[in-house]
Amino acid sequence: EREHELRELAGEYEALLDNAEDAIFFVDVDASDDDITFEFDRLSPAYERQTGLTTEEVRGETPRDVFEEKLGAELEANYHRCVNAREPISYQEELPVNDEPRIWQTNLAPVLTDGDVTRLVGITRNVTDRVERERQLRRQKERLDEFASVISHDMRNPLNVAQSRTTLLDEQTESEHLCPLMR
Repeated sequence: EREHELRELAGEYEALLDNAEDAIFFVDVDASDDDITFEFDRLSPAYERQTGLTTEEVRGETPRDVFEEKLGAELEANYHRCVNAREPISYQEELPVNDEPRIWQTNLAPVLTDGDVTRLVGITRNVTDRVERERQLRRQKERLDEFASVISHDMRNPLNVAQSRTTLLDEQTESEHLCPLMR
């Protein structure tokens, strides 16, 4: 009965992994020798489709092996942060796909075995288009603010001149046609 439950659970796990649209990855954590090392174990089919990387290429490799020194070190810093926190973390990262930068929103959770973090499970989503739209909207807002400032400044001078002339006219002329507010 227990074996049947485990097979059923494994089937559900595989169905989830195979059908999730977000990219999922698993990283093994080895905390021996006073140092923590991280090695990729498995990538979901969605991760493979979205990045071009495969489980076979990355299994047993460190982030520095897969993403080179600088990016690998950044990933490992986030992995260390998750291990140290011993709870899920979220962050945004930029990783290249086919030599093009892509921005990913990543949620990383530790898996604890007998009180030790032995694995990290990551779920990541490509948010490049959303981030680019936000940047574009921010640039448009800045341009509109600058335009409004210029218009405001350009309108201030003629209004000041008109107000001054109205004041002079009011002082020099008695007329029922002048607005009572100007008197």
